[in-house]
Amino acid sequence: MDKMGQVLLGIQEKAYQSKQTSEAEGTHNSRMEKENYRCNKCKDIQTLLVFNAVYEAERPEPEDDPLSEMDRFSLDRANEVAVQCSCVEERKRERLMNNSRITPEFQNKSFANFNTEGKHSLIKDMKDIALAYYKNFDAIRDTRKNSIAFYGQPGSGKTHLLSALCNSFIKKKLLKVVYFPYIEGFNDLKDNLKALNAKLEKMNTADVLFIDDLFKGNLTDWEFKQIMAVVNYRYLNNLPLLISTEHDVDSLCAIDEAFGSRIYEMTKDYAVTVKGDKWELNYRLSD
Repeated sequence: MDKMGQVLLGIQEKAYQSKQTSEAEGTHNSRMEKENYRCNKCKDIQTLLVFNAVYEAERPEPEDDPLSEMDRFSLDRANEVAVQCSCVEERKRERLMNNSRITPEFQNKSFANFNTEGKHSLIKDMKDIALAYYKNFDAIRDTRKNSIAFYGQPGSGKTHLLSALCNSFIKKKLLKVVYFPYIEGFNDLKDNLKALNAKLEKMNTADVLFIDDLFKGNLTDWEFKQIMAVVNYRYLNNLPLLISTEHDVDSLCAIDEAFGSRIYEMTKDYAVTVKGDKWELNYRLSD
């Protein structure tokens, strides 16, 4: 055996001995892993070693394998490939959800827990439109008509359904979503003007931006200037918007026709205006 072969054999023997030691201490290590690792499968490395597909298919059962245990161990190591652990996607979902600013209460909103039984047809229409939007999202995402808006009656379930969309985008499509509740969001921006540009940039560039309760309360010129800049950026770059507002399209156009017409153009294929008797159309009051 040449010198290089002796070195490789030495490495293999050490690896084999390490494996034997690990197996002997299995019970103790298992307990430590449960205490110290978030993912016991990859031990927080976020990568796993698995056999390549060809080797996995041809690898004999231990009782049918003529190789020694150490040789088999060496051959196994030589046919391993690195793959991403499933915990990586879960960690990404958590980061996306934490960065979205969706409140814990709204993180629980889903299509499944939005009950339309006995509800007004417009409330059912909103759910149908939201589901259709999600189903078609990948096809329309980069187009001008890539957004959704629910207008009108407060309490009709607009925020619930749009939150359900956001949660689905994060959990199933791993998209970067930003939730911007109009009143609270602007109060936050005013409280920290030094961070204004950075926060607006996040709103501009998010995969999906949800503006909740657009123009709720007394609209100021400063607020309109900021939100117009965000909407205009996303309009020009074909970036999706989710809008809930007590206004209708005519009311938005009365505030500013250019602004209102942009919202209308982006959302016209996926929009519902809820107007009528509050006792029939208020999702909460009709329970």
